[in-house]
Amino acid sequence: MTRVLLVTLAITLPAAAWAQGPCTARAEDPASFRPTPIESGRRVLHVGPDRELATPAAAARVARDGDAILIEAADYPDSRGVWPQNRLLIRGINGRPHLVAGETLAQGKAIWVINGDEAVIENVEFSGAKSASGNGAGIRAQGRRLTVRAGYFHDNDTGLLSDNDPRQEIAIEHSEFARNGHPDGKAHNIYIGSISRFEMRFSNSHGARNGHLLKSRAKQNLVAYNRLADVPPGPASYELDFPRSTDATVIGNLILQAEASPNGAILSYGAEDKGRAPEGRLRVVSNTFVSLRSRPVFIVNHAPAPALVVGNVFGGAAGEHVRGPAEARGNLGLPLAAFADPATLDFRLRETTNGSPGAVPLTGTRPPDLVPEFEYAHPAAARVRAPASRDLPGAFGSCGGSGS
Repeated sequence: MTRVLLVTLAITLPAAAWAQGPCTARAEDPASFRPTPIESGRRVLHVGPDRELATPAAAARVARDGDAILIEAADYPDSRGVWPQNRLLIRGINGRPHLVAGETLAQGKAIWVINGDEAVIENVEFSGAKSASGNGAGIRAQGRRLTVRAGYFHDNDTGLLSDNDPRQEIAIEHSEFARNGHPDGKAHNIYIGSISRFEMRFSNSHGARNGHLLKSRAKQNLVAYNRLADVPPGPASYELDFPRSTDATVIGNLILQAEASPNGAILSYGAEDKGRAPEGRLRVVSNTFVSLRSRPVFIVNHAPAPALVVGNVFGGAAGEHVRGPAEARGNLGLPLAAFADPATLDFRLRETTNGSPGAVPLTGTRPPDLVPEFEYAHPAAARVRAPASRDLPGAFGSCGGSGS
């Protein structure tokens, strides 16, 4: 297999040529989190300071399979709990309940340990989980299927940590992960083990302390329409790390690397599988990567199978777009001045009236499942991407301001 090494300097273009063609000045209003309907027949448990069940921990002790647990917004200090029940729906109401870790974690692992299958957790905040091992988590996922929506995980060792169960599936939507990490660099905002499938959509991971914004060894991965930003306090190590050469699809994300990042690479793939036959393939399509480091490497593919790298914008400092085997086409390098407002992390391209940078149209060059349908909308939401912009490079089809 021939190795393809692309070294691309940031393109200097006239201001009128910075837009990606017919970007749309307006996009649909953001689609934010919508609570899962509670089916008839579910038993509903109410939790709150003035309720019989005053804490989530009390509910965890009496819940049964299939229950819905509605938690009133309040601070719940030292509310560690183990949830063995299956098919639970746990939701914060009237605001977001905040679970603050005490000195002791559930089973020494997390604020909540989810052992049951088919759990859905919505609109709950987890903070302060620390352990002697440096691996205390907001949630430790040990059941076969977990969905987290509209969660907020911050200032823990690890925000969400999975097991290494090959039957396990985890999905994250409309959630925020911030300032998790440990000085040893082995804890991360999100840490997914060797499970069956991991999906992350419409979410915001930022400010990881020493660790990664996202690390996953899942057999199948879908990371779609998120913002992964190495911003203070940081610095993060990798923004995206897939240590195994499993299936990993990264589409429609804004991925930002800080100047202080200790790694030159933003996305690393297959580093633990050097010399092994790959188990899958890396596909990186329609993302906006931005690096503030000097001479970054945006994507490093350690596996022998070529990564599919199509329709991305590589912004900021000059450097290598892809190191390692790659099928790369329709990508675009741009300076920071091409973006709407880097200071506020608005990395939509500036609106212009003339021309485009001559990027290769993507029609017919990628599978149908890799056509971007959405673009990330802050915070932790999404907009439908205008159909006319879906074949143009980058994570955003809408414009971000006036060109000069």
